[in-house]
Formats: sequence, C-alpha cells, structure tokens
Amino acid sequence: MAKQEATNPFMNPPWTTQQIIQPSEKLKPWVRYFYAAEFCLPEGVELTVLLTPKIHAGISFHFGEYALCHPNPTLTGHLLKAVYPVITGRSAVIFAALRTGKIQTDFGFDIRSVCMSDTIDMNLLCRDFNFLHEEIQEKDLSRKIELIENYLLKRLSQTKIRPTLSADIVDFLYTQHSSVRLKDICREFHLSERTLERKFTQDIGITPKQFIQVLRFNRAIRMASEKKGSWAQIANELGYSDQAHFIHSFRNFSGETPISYLHNPHIIDRIMNMEEL
Repeated sequence: MAKQEATNPFMNPPWTTQQIIQPSEKLKPWVRYFYAAEFCLPEGVELTVLLTPKIHAGISFHFGEYALCHPNPTLTGHLLKAVYPVITGRSAVIFAALRTGKIQTDFGFDIRSVCMSDTIDMNLLCRDFNFLHEEIQEKDLSRKIELIENYLLKRLSQTKIRPTLSADIVDFLYTQHSSVRLKDICREFHLSERTLERKFTQDIGITPKQFIQVLRFNRAIRMASEKKGSWAQIANELGYSDQAHFIHSFRNFSGETPISYLHNPHIIDRIMNMEEL
C-alpha cells in the first residue's frame, strides 16, 4: 500500500503524524483512500480541528483517548456543514473513505439513515463488525488496514453488486471540470429534474444540487491550495455568479473566508481535501 506524504509544511507538526494510504487494486472501485493519523498532545491540552463538507461517506475507527468518547467504529454520512471534533491526549483514527454511489447498493450500508444524523454505530448495521474492531486493536497500522480491507472485500463477495444510474451520474459529475447544472445532467441522462432528484436522493442520500455545491466547494479549496488562479478566476471557472457569491458560499461551508482558510493550517482537512477529487 502506497503512502502519500503531505506536502504542506503544516501537515505534520511534532504532535501528530498523518498519511493517506491507497487501497489495494481490488478495493479501489469502492474505497477512495484510507486516512490514518496519530496524535500525542500534552496532558490537559485539547485540539479542536475543522472538517469541511465532503461528498463521501466513510467508516471511522477510533483508538486511544479518542475512543473513550467514541468507543465503536462509526459510519459517517456526507458532511454538508463544517464540524469541529475535539482531540485530546494520545489518540489515533483510521478513516476509510467510501466511494459515493457504492455504499448502499454494494456494501449494503444504508447511508440515507446517517446523512442527517452525521454518524451511526457500525455495530448497529453489521453484527460481525464488533469482531473486526476487537481484532485490529493491538495490530500495527499496516495490519489494521489489511484486516479492514479483508472485511470489506468479504462483505462485497456476499452482496449482489448492481450498477445504478445514480452511480453513473456521480462518475459524470467527477469528470466535469467546470460548473454543471441540473439541466446538464438531465440532458446527459435523458431524465426530468423530478426523476433525477428522486432517484439520486434515494441512492446517494443527498440531492444532486447539494452534491454539486459541495463538489464545487472542494474544487475551490484544491484550486486555491495549488495556486491555480486568483479568487476571481477560481470563482468564474467554477460557475459562481461573482466573487462575492463565491466568498459567501465558501463561508457557509467552512465558517471562514477563503483567505482565512488558506492562512490556517487545518492539518486534517487540507490533506483529506487533496484526495477528494
């Protein structure tokens, strides 16, 4: 499994290590990446981190002191607003980012039940998941990832995989590098807007408009991080009506202006956003 080193100098300060691990070839159609981090904060120190909206669900495993508050793995729905988890002491997390459109049909996880409530205990969805969680506790990172992959592959082998129109629409949206409107999707897939919204929301858990808005926000972060033009150029390329509309939308999703976001390290959010697109 390949390790992606963080390029931002703020990514790995002395009290944390984090990395992106690519899934095995067999699992790549279903898993975008694994994010792994370890934190070692001084006693009594709390770290509040920002996580901006993401258009994928995922499974989180918690270890160390963070597991005292979140003892069981959780299935996390699409993030439609910024959240601020608090990390203390010696903690670790592994996050398996699942590809949108594959979760419910291929893994059998009902993502619709967690989109509005943010997370759900994986043990409530899968009776055998607790055994996996116990098995990986004392293993090193490489072995943890291997066991998680084995479990997901086994679950795929037990599920009848079927393609969905919504998954095709998601793939289409990821290939479009400029602004996409609902009528563009309807024309491409020969759907009415009503049918598009019904099918997409049923399969994905959010509306196509919400998906497009968050995808556009993620692209803005990446373009700005890679210095691909001024804010006005980024706003224009992504289809915002003007720079003011872009800044307003960015603040709604992140709680910050674009300039403020880039000036802050946001060590977790920045490295995860580099894998979003």
